[in-house]
Formats: sequence, structure tokens, C-alpha cells
Amino acid sequence: MLWALAILVVATIPGSAIEPVSKIPLLSIVAHFCEFLIFGWLLSKAFPALKNPLLISLFFSIFTEYLQLYVPGRFFSYADIATNAVGAIFGMGVVSESQNHIFLHIKIKLDAWLNGRNT
Repeated sequence: MLWALAILVVATIPGSAIEPVSKIPLLSIVAHFCEFLIFGWLLSKAFPALKNPLLISLFFSIFTEYLQLYVPGRFFSYADIATNAVGAIFGMGVVSESQNHIFLHIKIKLDAWLNGRNT
């Protein structure tokens, strides 16, 4: 929840306040990707029972972009939504992969125990 709030705060900073930063090539893309990478990861970790956390991430991304229509110097961007979605997918993938690794380790231990071997 705190990370979502941080994203909202950043999304409502007027464009004139972030103009010097926006002149750095690719920084906006990296920033959008990273903030939603973390958002997707946190969402997956905090709410593992969610059926589709990507829909929540996508909704939140669209909401923050829509909100920027009302912030001076900011604008709505489909490219930012796409970048956010890719970041969220990667963030959720990190959780998925780490869980798969843990489950594989548990399966190996269980197989060893069932076969009478002590590993």
C-alpha cells in the first residue's frame, strides 16, 4: 500500500518540477519499468491468493496515467502504461520463479525422504 501511495505521489508531481530529470534519455522508461516491477513484486508477495494481479497493476497504471491529465505539465501516455505493464509482469515473474525454486527444493527433499535417503 505504501508503494502504491508513493507511485501516486510521484504521478501528481507537476511537470515543471520534474522537467530537468525528464531530459535524461530513457530515464522515464526505466523509472516506469522499475516502479511497476517493484509494484508487481510487492503485490504478488503481499497478496499471493490474487487470481490475476496483473489486472490490478494494469488498472492502477491506467488510473495514474489518467490522473496526470489533471496535473499541470503532465500527460496521459499509452507508452507509459505499456512500460508499467511490462515492469509489473517482470515483477510478478520474479515472485513466480522464486516460488518455483522453493517448491522444487521441497519436492527434492520430499522425494529423498520418501525413498529413505537422507540428503
